[in-house]
Amino acid sequence: MKNISKILQLKLLYLGLIMFSFLAYKVAFVKSLKQYHLYQLNSTKIEAVNSLNEQNNALKKQMQALDKLIGGDFKIDSFQSYLIGRINELCTKYTTVLKSYKEPDQHQFQSYSVDTYTIEISGSYAHLVQLIHHIEVKEPLGKLISVDFNMKEDKKAKTKSLVASLYLQTTQKNKQNEN
Repeated sequence: MKNISKILQLKLLYLGLIMFSFLAYKVAFVKSLKQYHLYQLNSTKIEAVNSLNEQNNALKKQMQALDKLIGGDFKIDSFQSYLIGRINELCTKYTTVLKSYKEPDQHQFQSYSVDTYTIEISGSYAHLVQLIHHIEVKEPLGKLISVDFNMKEDKKAKTKSLVASLYLQTTQKNKQNEN
């Protein structure tokens, strides 16, 4: 063994260095990289949850501002508040995002009124279909008259998202004609 030439010793040293570098890469660097990607994914989810909370608070502030404009004594009807809360819960369950909720379009007839609620929800197609199925079949919140899917592009974030516009109708007897 003492007669191993200097060139062979140098080659073996390089081979050992390469094997050690490859082993260190496999053991330390790859695991660290996986943990970093997992961290990025979780931080994105946390930002989405915080965004939902901010959107929910913004909707509540919008409703309070509308209440003040109308006269201050106006309270959102119990079905409307239930609908907003339930849609928000379902969005969380099906990993979708409630984008907007518009004031109901009310049409008065002789003995009843028809309210049409427009709700925009963003998410993947599969999750949106599951949510729509839940609203239409499992827990009917009203008559789902139309669903419109659109691809919206956020130019600032340079992302595209699928947005479903749900049109939900309910009918109520007019209070004047109940007597």
